[in-house]
Amino acid sequence: MQMTLMPDGRVLNLNPGETLLSALRRHDEPISYSCQDGRCGLCRCGFAYPDLISSVNALSPQLEALSDVLACQTVPTSDCLLELSDRTEVVVLPPQVQRAKVLAIESVADHVRRLRVRLGKPLIYLPGQSFELRFAPDLTRRYSAASLPDELDMSFHILIHPEGRASEHVAKFLKVGDTIRLQGPYGSAYLREHHSSPLLLVSSGTGLGAMLSLLRSLAARGATHAVHVYAGFGMAEEAYGREEFEAVTQAIKSLRRGAYVIGGGALRRGDRHGLITDIIEADLPDLADWRAYVFGSPHAVDSTTRLLRRKGIAPRRLHAEPFLYSSS
Repeated sequence: MQMTLMPDGRVLNLNPGETLLSALRRHDEPISYSCQDGRCGLCRCGFAYPDLISSVNALSPQLEALSDVLACQTVPTSDCLLELSDRTEVVVLPPQVQRAKVLAIESVADHVRRLRVRLGKPLIYLPGQSFELRFAPDLTRRYSAASLPDELDMSFHILIHPEGRASEHVAKFLKVGDTIRLQGPYGSAYLREHHSSPLLLVSSGTGLGAMLSLLRSLAARGATHAVHVYAGFGMAEEAYGREEFEAVTQAIKSLRRGAYVIGGGALRRGDRHGLITDIIEADLPDLADWRAYVFGSPHAVDSTTRLLRRKGIAPRRLHAEPFLYSSS
């Protein structure tokens, strides 16, 4: 069998029963990966079988027919087409497990806790990625890091769901001095550094935590490309983290917009009122050459990414991380 790499058309052999990741590594082809068990999402790539495409010589139909798959979990049954991330974006991160001590559990809004923990040594990850936090043998949840990779103290923004087991544990039972286990990193919505495109960052609710990690990294490395940032909240009483947000956005010299978007309630000076999709619709007419990162609830991420695609963002330049809820 053969796999054809798009868009340059290089052809590599593929052994029966071999995963795409194994084949690519055997051919020394750069590809991002970490956990190799389908959880981290780093090895996501575009995939299709040629017999599902009307014209194998027409590049546009080929790329439109590609579906996202995880290379570590995909075993082709015939010749296939494959689109990989840009070579400049390839990252290989070691799977890591480490224990951390709880430093603080801060109530930053009615239903939000900021959990701060201290590590024995810094974890290796990229801004925008997440870790599984194990509070008990049968209680594990994944949360995005709001800190930077070189810091011994990590923070996570946790939405407290009324019926969530992890939420109840964090809100009622977790104490300063407790030890929890961190495992990861996970997630493919990590900050890409090797580009100069205008940058759009959008968060809803506790998606602010992941977005702050990206913003801190942009400020630390002196980003020069235009940066537009929107932090959305349904109601004014749900909004939090303003001081952190203002401090880090002011440190980004290439910032063009940095706004809190509030759906209802009493607004503060500088807040934008309305739905975040309506605000972006009005502010940014064409996003064809942009790169975007979106964090938050599944509904907010879905509505925002649909808008950004309609405004011309290429699929491989749109990085989204929906925060899924589990009561089990």
